Amino acid sequence: MDLSDEQLRELAGKSSFERGQKYARQGRVAIESLTESAINATVRGTESYSVRLAKQESNYDWSCNCPAAESGSFCKHLVAVAIAARDGGESGPAADESNDSDLRGFLRSQSAERLANLLMELAECDSDIEKRLLLIKAESDPSALKKALASVLKTGSFLDYRASNQFARRLDPAIASLKSAAAADPAHAFELYEYALTRLLKLYERSDDSGGAIGDRIREVAADYRACMERTPSDGAERGKNFLKLERLDQWRFFELRAFWPLLGEKGQHAFAAPVESEFAALPQRTESRAPGERWGEELSITDRMERLAEVRGEVDLLIRVIARDLSSGYAYARIVEICRTAGRRREAMQWAERGHKHHPTWRGLRPLLAEEYQHAGLQDDALTVLWEDFCAETQPESWKRLKEAAGDQWPSYRERALAHVEKKERQSADGRHDVSTRVMLLLSDGDSTAARELAEAHAVGISTLEHLARAVVREHPRSAARFLKRVVEATLPNLQPRNYQYAANQIRDVIALDPGSEAEAWLAALKARYRARRKLMEYLGATPSR
Repeated sequence: MDLSDEQLRELAGKSSFERGQKYARQGRVAIESLTESAINATVRGTESYSVRLAKQESNYDWSCNCPAAESGSFCKHLVAVAIAARDGGESGPAADESNDSDLRGFLRSQSAERLANLLMELAECDSDIEKRLLLIKAESDPSALKKALASVLKTGSFLDYRASNQFARRLDPAIASLKSAAAADPAHAFELYEYALTRLLKLYERSDDSGGAIGDRIREVAADYRACMERTPSDGAERGKNFLKLERLDQWRFFELRAFWPLLGEKGQHAFAAPVESEFAALPQRTESRAPGERWGEELSITDRMERLAEVRGEVDLLIRVIARDLSSGYAYARIVEICRTAGRRREAMQWAERGHKHHPTWRGLRPLLAEEYQHAGLQDDALTVLWEDFCAETQPESWKRLKEAAGDQWPSYRERALAHVEKKERQSADGRHDVSTRVMLLLSDGDSTAARELAEAHAVGISTLEHLARAVVREHPRSAARFLKRVVEATLPNLQPRNYQYAANQIRDVIALDPGSEAEAWLAALKARYRARRKLMEYLGATPSR
């Protein structure tokens, strides 16, 4: 994916381009994966930023968790990644590395007393440095380490996006100290992990972790906690009680019960399960008349915990009973059908699918499930009836394909019937445009590009469908493909954003190449006259074709 300096300057602007270029030269880019169409990397700026840059045909898609990119700009970090990838990541020795080497040599030459004084001065000026030094000092003393952790894990008010990223970086020394403590004395470290996770889960609720930086640290601590649990086996009830306390705080599924369950021991498992079962049994019977949201959050948490308990125990009947407590949506029925299937209980699966379809006839996911169960039971006619209903309700290539596969030899008659049904819906459209996009996509999915082309040439078709159709017919009918792309260009150009100019210019060049001649040249001249004020678009149209 080679973006020239000119292209990057156009995308990012002069200032961001120059700063990104400097970042690339300083070796601040760490490329994590690189293919012909996508780059994933981390850029070290004032913070570490996760960057993705991908090419989609002749357009570009990007993301970076810095404020500039999140507001829609092509930021300096994206520029740095593009340059580093283009130049093979070889930008020469980084200036920062050279400075680090000089500084390390200087520090090694100083006396221990002077270094101690320097560190004390820094600690007095920067509380983060003081906390880090206290963590290192306390690693061999569990009680002192707990106090040092408390200092690090104290945040006070709500953490906004930027503060969350800064706080996440400050957690790294604490995580390292916990690892050191676990290596020296896993039994004492186990208690420290429970303390740290309790604090982290509570503060996570008061943070905007959109970038996932704090969440990543919590997952790391949770994994270390599990490893520590493995090294300190126990069959006491206390372990199960403490794990339940953490699990109650975990609204985000940092802990996977299935991974921890075997490590709790028999008594620990009982200590975990007993209160969960008691809470679930105490839930009031659900009714449709109660106020919206009443006890909903608490009930959801209790029910979800009971579900996971039934799953780790492998108790299928209990799991079905838990889910069946709330059958107010088709989703619950669909889940039970899948559970029965997995357990090899296909007759029950069909019965649940029938019940779900009866109570939630418009829930589209249930219809294919019911048809599959009918087919499995040899009830082919019933399956076709349900799939026809599904196609009429959700007229998409997927429902068309399911109907076709089930119809077998009857497909020609079903195909004619299905197309007639879609045409009738098109004619009843409120806007009166008689848009045939649905029929075109169905015909293409059926391999009938000729019928799709002829239909699209005579009627209105959506932009994305026209593009798809153009690609499907370009080899056998290049002039038709050109006409379809021409319709796309004329429909999109009036409101096109600058970031899509290059893509549009390539489409225009494709039209000229597919159907060259005086008519195409006149069309191009008319476009240039109409949109001459769009300087960048004009540059792209005048440039050498990029594909």
